[in-house]
Amino acid sequence: MVFIAEYNLSNHLSLFKERKINVDKNVPYYAKKAAVKTKHPLNNTYAKFLPECATTARRKGSGVYFNWSAEDAVLDVLAKDYERRDTGVRIFTDIRLFYDDIKYTPDAVILNAACSRKAKYIIEVKTTMRPEKGNRSPSKKYCILKIGALQALRNASALVKAGVVDEVLPKVVYAEFIPVKYDPARRMMRIVLMNPEVYSVGLDDVFKVDRELADIIYGILGGDRDDLLTR
Repeated sequence: MVFIAEYNLSNHLSLFKERKINVDKNVPYYAKKAAVKTKHPLNNTYAKFLPECATTARRKGSGVYFNWSAEDAVLDVLAKDYERRDTGVRIFTDIRLFYDDIKYTPDAVILNAACSRKAKYIIEVKTTMRPEKGNRSPSKKYCILKIGALQALRNASALVKAGVVDEVLPKVVYAEFIPVKYDPARRMMRIVLMNPEVYSVGLDDVFKVDRELADIIYGILGGDRDDLLTR
């Protein structure tokens, strides 16, 4: 498998929808304000490898704007789902990984004991407010998933190259939410969380990042020492 950096990487990204996760309608879920840097280190990567999504990935101007994110709610649902399906699984949502003096912060990592034959996962969560009926753009979901796939592959390659694991399965979890009411006490928005969708991520239908593929991915998406964040 050989990739040239000038390729439209979108043509090589593989996304396979695995399943939906049922959401408990009796549990209150919340979205919180998340800071988004308009000049994010990965924006140039998005524009270069996903040119069809450049307008989605970048905003005019510089600085920081705020957007509602239900990422924590999805991570909670995800952790409970994995634990329910496999009582021996451990999901970590506070991984801070450094490789080549660059910090990587995966949304979630599922690790098992070194002697275990169970698969290990790295997960990127993407959420967006559900648009009103008649105003939905298929290209928006497409671009959100593709951007999440780039992040998942980049973090997966760093995880392998840092020696944390020998191989890992990258995933993207996509969810939409409907705002209900702002909760001033929590400084969060009460939401209706739609059923999150789990996607496997790969390159040319190879969905497992091992040492060889990690070298290829990192050579394209790894970034440079001026990058402070990966998200």
